[in-house]
Amino acid sequence: MMLMTEQPLVSGQVNTNLGSQQIRLIHDNIPPQTTNLSTKYWIYQYRNGIDSDWNSFYAFSEEFEFFPNDYEVMNCYTSTSQGET
Repeated sequence: MMLMTEQPLVSGQVNTNLGSQQIRLIHDNIPPQTTNLSTKYWIYQYRNGIDSDWNSFYAFSEEFEFFPNDYEVMNCYTSTSQGET
């Protein structure tokens, strides 16, 4: 039985995934969505080869935060949803 241990989050550490794909976490802001540039998120990125550009796939923070776009979607859903009948 293999025991799982907590691993520290290390910004910029590159790891090999499948084949030639590489993955990393970076600790940075998300410019189009962040109003406060001092707010940092953990961004999961991958690239399909050492010469390829990094693609951001998923982001999470150590804090819980909503962006204006999140409120728009939530308000639209609650104002247009028929609900259960």
